[in-house]
Amino acid sequence: ALRFAAALGRFWYMHDHVDHELPWLESVLGRSDADTHGPLVAAGLDVAGALYLARTDLARARSRASASVDAYRAMGGPPEMASALDHLGVIINESGDAPGPAGRRSPCWRQACQCGRRRMRSA
Repeated sequence: ALRFAAALGRFWYMHDHVDHELPWLESVLGRSDADTHGPLVAAGLDVAGALYLARTDLARARSRASASVDAYRAMGGPPEMASALDHLGVIINESGDAPGPAGRRSPCWRQACQCGRRRMRSA
């Protein structure tokens, strides 16, 4: 189910299937074992963050996107983490919580920039 959600997340987001698919995705995430299905759980959390962002539920979007970044970071920061960092950056910007100059020097901010550059080069 998580593989299905990860594959269709962008489609759901682009075609406004948020209200139908988000409760199902939350149910699947609630039954998933992060230790066994780490990459799929991280991807599912990223999709949930994007769908909550589409709903403008910024608190839940931030919670899910942050959990996705944390899950990817626990796996060593694979390239897929760039999507979660991208969503988290949009959520922070939309909520008006963008960091000041000191925050932009943080390791998380630098990692987001590095992942974003790698993502742009591979596109």
